[in-house]
Amino acid sequence: MSSTAAGPAGRDRVVERCDAWPALPDPRLLVFLRHWAERRQGLTMPRRAIDPLALRSCLPHVWLHRYREDSSDFVCVLAGEQVNAAWGGNIAGRPLAEIIQPDQAALTQARYRQVMQLPGVQVVRRLIQPADAAAKATERVIVPVDDGSGRPWGVFGMTLYHFDPVAGADLPVNPHGDAVLYLCTGLPAAPP
Repeated sequence: MSSTAAGPAGRDRVVERCDAWPALPDPRLLVFLRHWAERRQGLTMPRRAIDPLALRSCLPHVWLHRYREDSSDFVCVLAGEQVNAAWGGNIAGRPLAEIIQPDQAALTQARYRQVMQLPGVQVVRRLIQPADAAAKATERVIVPVDDGSGRPWGVFGMTLYHFDPVAGADLPVNPHGDAVLYLCTGLPAAPP
């Protein structure tokens, strides 16, 4: 495995080529990543290839964001119930700049653009601070989706949230977290 020191979003690491898929801490994240890998056409997956039945165990934790070139932001198209609960309410139809604090919104927008444009698969562990809810530690996988003709459309992701619903304290992940972007050109051909 070889990687560069930092990616376009700052301290993020970029892995150019790897012999194995990223190791993921929860089996549901692997189900999600395998779904994307099996349905991709070339380096990305067409948005319409998302199969909710194949992702049954993941649905409460998945989200889909479409890139809006006019605002350089991502608008939530779909969010599972655990995603909505973590962000303090329904986030469908809302841009990132509206649901995340400004400093984190800029970082998230940059990471999503990387995933979509390079393209790459990103594994992130970080603290999120929603504008209208308590902070949470997260583990997430973000993958690129296209419009069906190969043009970038947005990002599809799965996030597992960890938080103390009573105190919201003792969260083990820092705000910038650990992000690793695996370039699609360097991923193994066979799904994980």
